[in-house]
Amino acid sequence: NIRGNEILPCSFEQISRVGDTLLKVKHNGKCLLLNSQNCKKVNDYCYDDIQLFDGKSIVGYRDDGCAFLNNNGGEDLFLSQYKFSEGFINSFAIVSTVYSICDRKYGLINSAGDEVLPCIYDYIYNYRNGLKEVKKDGKYGIIDQTGHEVISCVYDALGSSFSDGLIYAKQNGKYGYINLKGETIIPFKYDHTHEWDMYRDFSE
Repeated sequence: NIRGNEILPCSFEQISRVGDTLLKVKHNGKCLLLNSQNCKKVNDYCYDDIQLFDGKSIVGYRDDGCAFLNNNGGEDLFLSQYKFSEGFINSFAIVSTVYSICDRKYGLINSAGDEVLPCIYDYIYNYRNGLKEVKKDGKYGIIDQTGHEVISCVYDALGSSFSDGLIYAKQNGKYGYINLKGETIIPFKYDHTHEWDMYRDFSE
């Protein structure tokens, strides 16, 4: 502390902050959480890793599954069928049945742990308003929170956000703009485009 008194011995492989109230410590390859105010443990050494997502969602990874932790370090939900998650955002979590990033296929669960979308996608990215960009078989599309593909996975690339209800897409080497129904609004005939000024930043 500021007086030079030892609070924790120099016996840990890693110490890092998890949110405002917890510390993650690693010892003999396993992680636990401590209260950051008094450095007392709030759970046991049982996690291979613990990560904080979106500044508030805490996930603990174990050999036998994935645990969603609260701000007190307790397990709100444990799911043995999933080995990786990025935590809950707006009551939904991206999950995978394998931990290794090279082998992951991603799906969605709700806050009760029920499967909303099976782990069939190579990639899922959170947009705003509950929409998510997905990648399957090398092509990109968009799903809603129910897992329904509102835009089918048929595009070579998609923009990172919607503007005025439109998003850029790439198909067969050319760029255009589509709406939330997947309808082509600006035809695919441009070599370049820019998200920040969709109506003017085109070049053929």
